Amino acid sequence: MIVDQDALEPKKQPPRELIVHRNSEINTLSSIFEPVTNGHQTSGAFIYGPPGSGKTCAANVLLNEIPATTVTENGTSGEPIETAYIDCYNGKSRRDVYQELLETLGEGPAQTRPSAATDQLRRQILDAIDGHLIVVLDEADQIGEKDVLKELYEMTGVALLPIVTKSHQLFADAEDRLDSRLTALTPIPFRSYDESTLVKILQARANVGLERGVVEREHLQIIAERSRNDARRAISILKNTVLHARSEGAGEVTTDLLDKGSPMSQSDVIRSHLSAISRSQRICLEVIGKIGPETSGPITDSYCSDMRIDEERSQRAIRDWLSDFKTRDLICERDVQNGPAYELREIVQQVLDGEIEP
Repeated sequence: MIVDQDALEPKKQPPRELIVHRNSEINTLSSIFEPVTNGHQTSGAFIYGPPGSGKTCAANVLLNEIPATTVTENGTSGEPIETAYIDCYNGKSRRDVYQELLETLGEGPAQTRPSAATDQLRRQILDAIDGHLIVVLDEADQIGEKDVLKELYEMTGVALLPIVTKSHQLFADAEDRLDSRLTALTPIPFRSYDESTLVKILQARANVGLERGVVEREHLQIIAERSRNDARRAISILKNTVLHARSEGAGEVTTDLLDKGSPMSQSDVIRSHLSAISRSQRICLEVIGKIGPETSGPITDSYCSDMRIDEERSQRAIRDWLSDFKTRDLICERDVQNGPAYELREIVQQVLDGEIEP
């Protein structure tokens, strides 16, 4: 039934041929970073778009296709080009980012530098760069200290590619001097997939990962309709449905099996989103679960009075979080007289309470 499990895994980086409908964005990325392959600097770029729109996949295609060295005018190999992918989930600190970069640059694991000051780590990176370095910062809006973006941007030989859900999140809580530098990054929008494109994505995955006849196009259409324009969710539904079919001894996907596979995949996607937000944002979600439905003002007050927080947040910052939670489909919005008001989706509350097992 399953011939290639990796093709059904939403977290696995697929080969280029399985990335459907993102050639234009990938080509744009390649053109922006092409100067690096010729030994020149580039202003870099940043990617933004909703969850499950192929942002991380496209960035990894870029990293995979970047050559190991620059090419000189006479066609010979020049300076080395190194690449780094850092997932900034859970609010990575400036120090965390530098430690991961040093490990990528071959300077050993973080445990070998337990007492090094953060500024010392930054200087070590400068010394370790021998040519060019392209850095992808996934979930860059989760970085706790945004100054690290400015510092990386100013390093000779470093080209940045941050990834965020919404464009303004890259600049949230950033000082004006940081804003002015990051505006040099070329914005590359990733729009939500429509249902017809999701069907093509699923068909490509099924062609590689499943035996012929296991899933029909009509079932892929149902999955696309249930996926809320999220490719990660769609692939999860396909995987879970096929696993249900195999466990029940069925040779093919049916509508009944789809009904069983969909709820599980929703919780999988929610866990993925919960793992991508910071500890402070998770506390905010739990606050919403306790007092919601409620507007941003009372949510901000309740968050700031929570004994678990490290620092208070402005109502503007909380509103940015609420916008991100809504994009991730973690909360619902209601129109009220002094609204909007927000509350947790029931399935999100169940996952937070541990009522749905992984």
